[in-house]
Amino acid sequence: MLDAIRFAGRLGAELARLGLGRVIPESQRVPRTLERVDAAWLAGALAERFPNARVRSVRTLREHSGTTARRTLAIEYAAEGEPPGAPRSAFVKVRPPRLTEELFGRVFALGPTEVAFYRDIRPGLPVRAPDCYAARMGKGGEFALLLEDLGASRAVFKTIADPVSLREAESVIDSLATLHAAFWRARRFPWLRTAADNPNAAIERFVCSSAHRPTLRRFADLLPEGVRRGAGRIHAERRALERYWSDGPLTLIHGDSHIGNMYFVGGQAGFFDWQVTQHHQGIRDVAYFLILSLDTELRRAHERALIGGYRRRLVELGVPVHDVDENWLWERYRSYSLYAYIATSVTSAMSDLQPAHIARTGLQRAATAVEDLGALRLLDRIVS
Repeated sequence: MLDAIRFAGRLGAELARLGLGRVIPESQRVPRTLERVDAAWLAGALAERFPNARVRSVRTLREHSGTTARRTLAIEYAAEGEPPGAPRSAFVKVRPPRLTEELFGRVFALGPTEVAFYRDIRPGLPVRAPDCYAARMGKGGEFALLLEDLGASRAVFKTIADPVSLREAESVIDSLATLHAAFWRARRFPWLRTAADNPNAAIERFVCSSAHRPTLRRFADLLPEGVRRGAGRIHAERRALERYWSDGPLTLIHGDSHIGNMYFVGGQAGFFDWQVTQHHQGIRDVAYFLILSLDTELRRAHERALIGGYRRRLVELGVPVHDVDENWLWERYRSYSLYAYIATSVTSAMSDLQPAHIARTGLQRAATAVEDLGALRLLDRIVS
């Protein structure tokens, strides 16, 4: 009940802030809609990196929306107005057009988190991520990101419905280890939320528990019997899980590390959509990737070896051996199948967040992993 009250209070506050933002004059620096992203705005945004850029015209190549509104743009420069290195195309993200998605993003601070990531963390990031030309926040909570068009670099994209090879999985694991090792036990960015200090914890618990019954009602055919019977306990014991997940060495994690938020260039994995980056246990990224992105049979056959490779790479990069005990990593990996189930049950219940076939694939893989890994028995031990 307390979580529900906190959620209602936060929702009311964000609605009021949203209404106030509508009466604040629109900033020329931060467009509220994609239609406001014109040649003049692009020239001003690009000027942060390319001071002499003069944009003649802009043309839409692709557009879609979810938790943000996104558009890929072709850029034509004026004569003698194209500085060396200036992009011929770019990817822009602004607030989503629909109220539901905008409130979701505001409650969980998705836009501000990603803007801060590109402003503070991206310049020194040791793994692939889109180049950033401009990252801006407005007074009313609106935001704008102007990023590299990854499609122009011949990047390869996948969804969790696409096959992922063992070699691709190994590349992702290597990149995650590189990311985590670089920030191991180092909280350099005070604005990053942590496993133990999450201002949205009560709201997350309420949203996730609210998805429980709709998930059982609509997707019972995807869930093993043990998960159908025991899923309620996952939500009921969420606080115990949060305490368990806040223990041990923490690092910077991507936070939403399924294959749909990754790309490959020359076989090397990169990451985008850094909206929920945080300070957390690195094995969470690994578990989320393996459980949701790999075909279940491939995951079953290779998960231990891939986790072993993750551990070895961390040690090679300077992480103390005692920080990555094999049994500790494996037990945490098992526990994060519960997190994967929680996350996929929310996206399944909120049908607008992902296409139906993507949501169903993720939920089925997560529920199967909970069963395979004995995660509900582990939950009993965590609680006791």
